[in-house]
Amino acid sequence: MATLKKTMFREYDIRGRVSDDELNAQSAEWIGKGFGTFLARRGTNDMVVGYDSRFGSVEIKDGLVRGLRATGRNVVMVGMCLTPMMYWAQYRFKVEGGAMVTGSHNPKGWNGLKLGGGYSSTLVGEEIRELYGIIEREEFHEGSGDYTEVSIIDDYAADVVGRINVSRKLSVVIDTGNGTAGAFAPRIFREAGVEVIEQFTELD
Repeated sequence: MATLKKTMFREYDIRGRVSDDELNAQSAEWIGKGFGTFLARRGTNDMVVGYDSRFGSVEIKDGLVRGLRATGRNVVMVGMCLTPMMYWAQYRFKVEGGAMVTGSHNPKGWNGLKLGGGYSSTLVGEEIRELYGIIEREEFHEGSGDYTEVSIIDDYAADVVGRINVSRKLSVVIDTGNGTAGAFAPRIFREAGVEVIEQFTELD
Protein backbone atom coordinates (compact mmCIF):
# COMPACT_ATOMS: atom_id res chain seq x y z
CA MET A 1 0.00 0.00 0.00
CA ALA A 2 1.14 3.55 -0.61
CA THR A 3 2.45 5.33 2.44
CA LEU A 4 -0.69 6.63 4.14
CA LYS A 5 -0.45 7.71 7.74
CA LYS A 6 -3.51 6.58 9.65
CA THR A 7 -3.35 9.78 11.71
CA MET A 8 -4.41 11.74 8.60
CA PHE A 9 -7.81 10.03 8.73
CA ARG A 10 -9.64 12.08 11.33
CA GLU A 11 -13.18 12.11 12.66
CA TYR A 12 -14.59 14.48 10.03
CA ASP A 13 -12.03 14.70 7.23
CA ILE A 14 -8.52 13.86 6.04
CA ARG A 15 -5.69 16.25 6.98
CA GLY A 16 -1.94 16.15 6.47
CA ARG A 17 1.16 18.04 5.49
CA VAL A 18 1.91 18.38 1.79
CA SER A 19 5.00 16.19 1.71
CA ASP A 20 6.47 12.99 0.33
CA ASP A 21 5.23 10.95 3.32
CA GLU A 22 1.78 12.49 3.84
CA LEU A 23 -0.37 14.27 1.27
CA ASN A 24 0.78 14.24 -2.34
CA ALA A 25 -0.42 13.09 -5.75
CA GLN A 26 0.31 9.42 -5.03
CA SER A 27 -1.39 9.27 -1.64
CA ALA A 28 -4.33 11.23 -3.05
CA GLU A 29 -4.70 8.64 -5.82
CA TRP A 30 -4.99 5.88 -3.23
CA ILE A 31 -7.53 7.94 -1.31
CA GLY A 32 -9.43 8.40 -4.59
CA LYS A 33 -9.46 4.65 -5.19
CA GLY A 34 -10.68 4.06 -1.65
CA PHE A 35 -13.37 6.72 -1.84
CA GLY A 36 -14.46 5.62 -5.31
CA THR A 37 -14.89 2.09 -3.95
CA PHE A 38 -16.81 3.46 -0.95
CA LEU A 39 -19.21 5.18 -3.36
CA ALA A 40 -19.44 2.15 -5.66
CA ARG A 41 -20.61 0.05 -2.72
CA ARG A 42 -23.47 2.51 -2.29
CA GLY A 43 -24.40 2.74 -5.94
CA THR A 44 -23.09 6.28 -6.43
CA ASN A 45 -21.51 6.60 -9.87
CA ASP A 46 -21.20 10.37 -10.35
CA MET A 47 -19.51 13.07 -8.30
CA VAL A 48 -18.19 16.61 -8.30
CA VAL A 49 -14.64 17.59 -7.33
CA GLY A 50 -13.30 21.01 -6.38
CA TYR A 51 -10.10 22.36 -4.86
CA ASP A 52 -8.91 25.47 -3.02
CA SER A 53 -6.00 27.79 -3.76
CA ARG A 54 -3.52 26.25 -1.32
CA PHE A 55 -0.08 24.96 -2.18
CA GLY A 56 -0.39 21.34 -3.28
CA SER A 57 -4.11 21.44 -4.06
CA VAL A 58 -3.68 20.97 -7.82
CA GLU A 59 -1.42 17.91 -7.56
CA ILE A 60 -3.62 16.41 -4.83
CA LYS A 61 -6.69 17.04 -6.98
CA ASP A 62 -5.05 15.38 -9.98
CA GLY A 63 -4.12 12.28 -7.99
CA LEU A 64 -7.58 12.09 -6.41
CA VAL A 65 -9.28 12.23 -9.82
CA ARG A 66 -7.05 9.47 -11.21
CA GLY A 67 -8.02 7.25 -8.31
CA LEU A 68 -11.72 8.00 -8.58
CA ARG A 69 -11.83 7.33 -12.30
CA ALA A 70 -9.92 4.06 -11.83
CA THR A 71 -12.92 2.82 -9.84
CA GLY A 72 -15.38 3.83 -12.55
CA ARG A 73 -16.60 7.02 -10.92
CA ASN A 74 -17.61 9.79 -13.33
CA VAL A 75 -16.02 13.07 -12.26
CA VAL A 76 -17.38 16.56 -12.85
CA MET A 77 -14.46 18.90 -12.14
CA VAL A 78 -15.69 22.31 -10.99
CA GLY A 79 -12.19 23.76 -10.54
CA MET A 80 -10.97 26.12 -7.86
CA CYS A 81 -13.81 26.98 -5.51
CA LEU A 82 -14.97 27.20 -1.92
CA THR A 83 -16.30 24.20 -0.02
CA PRO A 84 -19.90 25.56 -0.03
CA MET A 85 -19.59 25.95 -3.81
CA MET A 86 -18.72 22.26 -4.12
CA TYR A 87 -21.79 21.38 -2.04
CA TRP A 88 -23.86 23.70 -4.27
CA ALA A 89 -22.53 21.89 -7.35
CA GLN A 90 -23.83 18.57 -6.02
CA TYR A 91 -27.36 19.98 -6.22
CA ARG A 92 -26.66 21.78 -9.50
CA PHE A 93 -25.62 18.55 -11.23
CA LYS A 94 -27.85 16.27 -9.13
CA VAL A 95 -25.04 14.01 -7.92
CA GLU A 96 -24.56 12.74 -4.39
CA GLY A 97 -20.81 12.19 -4.51
CA GLY A 98 -18.52 15.09 -3.71
CA ALA A 99 -14.87 15.75 -2.89
CA MET A 100 -13.20 19.00 -1.90
CA VAL A 101 -9.43 19.38 -1.67
CA THR A 102 -8.99 22.00 1.05
CA GLY A 103 -6.71 22.80 3.94
CA SER A 104 -9.57 24.67 5.63
CA HIS A 105 -8.29 26.48 8.74
CA ASN A 106 -5.01 24.57 9.02
CA PRO A 107 -1.64 26.36 8.83
CA LYS A 108 0.39 26.88 5.69
CA GLY A 109 1.92 23.64 4.45
CA TRP A 110 -1.15 21.58 5.33
CA ASN A 111 -3.93 20.38 3.08
CA GLY A 112 -6.74 17.85 3.18
CA LEU A 113 -9.93 16.44 1.77
CA LYS A 114 -13.60 16.62 2.62
CA LEU A 115 -15.44 13.67 1.11
CA GLY A 116 -19.19 13.54 0.71
CA GLY A 117 -21.39 10.54 0.04
CA GLY A 118 -24.63 12.51 0.05
CA TYR A 119 -26.01 15.99 -0.50
CA SER A 120 -24.37 18.54 1.84
CA SER A 121 -22.85 15.79 3.96
CA THR A 122 -19.33 14.56 4.58
CA LEU A 123 -17.91 11.26 5.72
CA VAL A 124 -17.48 11.05 9.49
CA GLY A 125 -16.44 8.55 12.12
CA GLU A 126 -17.17 5.00 11.09
CA GLU A 127 -17.39 5.96 7.41
CA ILE A 128 -13.85 7.36 7.45
CA ARG A 129 -12.64 4.24 9.23
CA GLU A 130 -14.33 2.14 6.52
CA LEU A 131 -12.54 4.23 3.89
CA TYR A 132 -9.17 3.66 5.52
CA GLY A 133 -9.87 -0.08 5.73
CA ILE A 134 -10.65 -0.25 2.00
CA ILE A 135 -7.31 1.42 1.23
CA GLU A 136 -5.37 -0.66 3.75
CA ARG A 137 -6.68 -3.92 2.27
CA GLU A 138 -6.55 -2.62 -1.33
CA GLU A 139 -10.13 -3.78 -1.90
CA PHE A 140 -10.65 -1.48 -4.86
CA HIS A 141 -13.52 -1.49 -7.29
CA GLU A 142 -12.25 -1.35 -10.89
CA GLY A 143 -13.57 0.64 -13.81
CA SER A 144 -12.94 3.57 -16.11
CA GLY A 145 -14.85 6.72 -15.25
CA ASP A 146 -15.58 9.74 -17.41
CA TYR A 147 -14.19 13.22 -16.79
CA THR A 148 -15.81 16.61 -17.49
CA GLU A 149 -14.66 20.13 -16.62
CA VAL A 150 -17.25 22.85 -16.01
CA SER A 151 -17.21 26.39 -14.66
CA ILE A 152 -19.81 27.07 -11.98
CA ILE A 153 -18.96 30.64 -10.94
CA ASP A 154 -21.51 32.39 -13.19
CA ASP A 155 -24.42 30.20 -12.10
CA TYR A 156 -23.29 30.20 -8.47
CA ALA A 157 -22.95 33.99 -8.35
CA ALA A 158 -26.35 34.44 -9.98
CA ASP A 159 -27.96 32.08 -7.46
CA VAL A 160 -26.39 33.81 -4.45
CA VAL A 161 -27.15 37.33 -5.70
CA GLY A 162 -30.73 36.30 -6.44
CA ARG A 163 -31.21 35.54 -2.76
CA ILE A 164 -29.90 38.92 -1.58
CA ASN A 165 -31.89 42.14 -1.16
CA VAL A 166 -29.66 45.12 -0.43
CA SER A 167 -32.12 47.81 0.67
CA ARG A 168 -29.62 50.63 1.22
CA LYS A 169 -26.24 51.73 -0.04
CA LEU A 170 -23.42 49.76 1.50
CA SER A 171 -19.65 49.99 1.26
CA VAL A 172 -17.54 47.11 2.49
CA VAL A 173 -13.85 46.31 2.82
CA ILE A 174 -13.03 42.74 1.83
CA ASP A 175 -9.90 41.09 3.16
CA THR A 176 -10.03 37.35 2.60
CA GLY A 177 -6.78 36.68 4.44
CA ASN A 178 -5.01 35.05 1.49
CA GLY A 179 -7.92 32.63 1.16
CA THR A 180 -9.70 31.24 -1.87
CA ALA A 181 -12.70 33.51 -1.23
CA GLY A 182 -10.62 36.35 -2.66
CA ALA A 183 -11.30 34.95 -6.12
CA PHE A 184 -15.09 35.14 -5.69
CA ALA A 185 -16.28 37.42 -2.90
CA PRO A 186 -15.61 40.83 -4.54
CA ARG A 187 -17.54 39.87 -7.66
CA ILE A 188 -20.54 38.54 -5.75
CA PHE A 189 -20.73 41.61 -3.49
CA ARG A 190 -20.53 43.94 -6.47
CA GLU A 191 -23.23 42.06 -8.37
CA ALA A 192 -25.41 42.35 -5.27
CA GLY A 193 -25.10 46.15 -5.50
CA VAL A 194 -22.51 46.67 -2.77
CA GLU A 195 -19.56 49.03 -3.19
CA VAL A 196 -16.43 46.99 -2.57
CA ILE A 197 -13.12 48.37 -1.33
CA GLU A 198 -10.73 45.48 -1.70
CA GLN A 199 -7.95 44.86 0.80
CA PHE A 200 -4.91 43.47 -1.00
CA THR A 201 -4.49 39.74 -0.47
CA GLU A 202 -2.54 37.09 -2.28
CA LEU A 203 -4.01 33.65 -2.86
CA ASP A 204 -1.90 31.03 -1.13
